Amino acid sequence: MIGKGTSESRQSDDAVRERLFAPQSQARFYLPELDVLRFFAFFAVFALHVSYDTVTDCQARTGVDLLAHHHIIGSVYKAGGSGVDLFFTLSAFLITELLLKERAATGRIDVESFYIRRILRIWPLYFFFLGCVFAASRLAPGIEFRAVDLIPLLLLVGNFAACSGSLPIGINHLWSISVEEQFYLLWPLVVRRTSRPAMVRAALVLLGISGTARLAFAARGISADPVAFNTFTRLDSMAVGILLASAPRERLANLPLPPRVGLVLFGLACWMLAAYFLFPRASGLATVACYPAIAAGSAAIVTAALGSGKIAGRLMLNRGLIYLGKISYGLYIYHRFAISLALMACAMADRGKCDFRGLLLRATLSFALCVAIAAISYRWLETPFLALKPRFTHVPSRAI
Repeated sequence: MIGKGTSESRQSDDAVRERLFAPQSQARFYLPELDVLRFFAFFAVFALHVSYDTVTDCQARTGVDLLAHHHIIGSVYKAGGSGVDLFFTLSAFLITELLLKERAATGRIDVESFYIRRILRIWPLYFFFLGCVFAASRLAPGIEFRAVDLIPLLLLVGNFAACSGSLPIGINHLWSISVEEQFYLLWPLVVRRTSRPAMVRAALVLLGISGTARLAFAARGISADPVAFNTFTRLDSMAVGILLASAPRERLANLPLPPRVGLVLFGLACWMLAAYFLFPRASGLATVACYPAIAAGSAAIVTAALGSGKIAGRLMLNRGLIYLGKISYGLYIYHRFAISLALMACAMADRGKCDFRGLLLRATLSFALCVAIAAISYRWLETPFLALKPRFTHVPSRAI
């Protein structure tokens, strides 16, 4: 029975691989392994927030700090914040790659259609969630959100509000959406008018801007939120994504498994070291070096993933992980809400002691709730809008 199950599993993996890499699908630019990477990026951020929220909740209720005197252990989960940078790198890579393919196929870049595609993908869920937050703040007296807190997010400049610490914790993770939308607004205009070599120079300029901005903050003794959430100090990860899209990748696509594993380990090591020196808030000089390290780590992980579906198919073409990658935007939007529900449920049921086993219980329930909510949202809220995207698409990418 075990042999039969293993054989069927291999046949299933082979079928998925053949379907995704079939010759007739070559016109469609879709790298399923990057969906798996999207889920990994989300899960890293989720691990950070579920750990932080659980530790904070336990400390408020019992005075127990689960991570007191465990700075190295704390650095492990705090490294999950670099998942946002992995999202930035993936977004910059894919956007640049699709725009370049569109120009090669049609001779031009339809910027207006690009904006429409981004609106259809980002705005329906984003503004629906903000609407739910506003309604909850009006109907539930225990929720402390104010209407004024939502204005920066509505204007897609929420990251600058986060710089001043004015975004409530339940919605402050949306700062990254503002950064990405600002990038989406300007980068297509640059790609439309520049060659690949010029894009490389533009990426290097972005790296220079971020480095200079962080040096300026460091010179003034500023190293906390104004650096962590400021668009101008967080361009490194997008810059390396642009560099990946601008570079020839034929050899990288055929990398054997051991170098890919080495790249992933290098990337995670960069994240860990950066987290160790950045949290608790480090000196301004640490931020100058740590964010480029995070970007380098993110670039290494993306490089390791490119083309990995043909080599590590069982993992990188796993249909469950691909699906979770497809709904990763919803997972990211809803996860703080799901964590709050789980914490309330555990408190009401008097379950989940303030120890690591209790943390695991809360994390498992939070993840299950988050997946359920995101799956429903993807099917009934996001999919109708995504179905409109092909009307404005010149280079087909992932099917719905």
